[in-house]
Amino acid sequence: AWQSWVAGMGAGALNSVLTHPLAAIKYQMWNSGHSFERTAKAMIGDGARNFMRGSMATVKRDIIFGGVSAVTQHKLAKLIIMANAPSSVDNVNPKHEVKPLVFGLGTVAGALASSPFNYERNRAFQTPLGRSPPGTMECFRTLWKEMQAAFLTKGVLGSWNHLSNQMRWGWGTMRVGLGMGIGAWVYHSLAEATEKVFLATEEDT
Repeated sequence: AWQSWVAGMGAGALNSVLTHPLAAIKYQMWNSGHSFERTAKAMIGDGARNFMRGSMATVKRDIIFGGVSAVTQHKLAKLIIMANAPSSVDNVNPKHEVKPLVFGLGTVAGALASSPFNYERNRAFQTPLGRSPPGTMECFRTLWKEMQAAFLTKGVLGSWNHLSNQMRWGWGTMRVGLGMGIGAWVYHSLAEATEKVFLATEEDT
């Protein structure tokens, strides 16, 4: 399972490094209502560091997401094999790890585990240009105070609702799992079908 963890963390880290600057521009576009080009120019004029705001939170989020998703998929694949053929449990076929249910549940687990860092990332992106984004501990201290305030006015349910909204738990999490599960199934089904066509073509020639 450690191989799955390392591979998942590596993929998550690489994804965050490559895509974070574009995500930073996107969030500032939402904040300003300006075009992509105008927003990018404003961010450059205010300092190239604006493209890296929230970058550490993004790296932490994507490493946790990739690692937890990969390990969960691997463990679920083993459980499926144990239920059907216990003698072959040590030989996990990668195809089991990309079945829609396995891949989807693994993705949901990764999304839940990484949600605190996604919250920190969102707080960084919400900070106006020219101001320093809050650090990790400041983010969570603010969240804790907000949950306490919600508890005083709306009770336990209100506090829980505030936490789940800030963590983006709920339908969004299920959408990610369903979308990535179906996407993985379609991709690997097409890859397998294409491979069979090429093999059949080579045999004919």
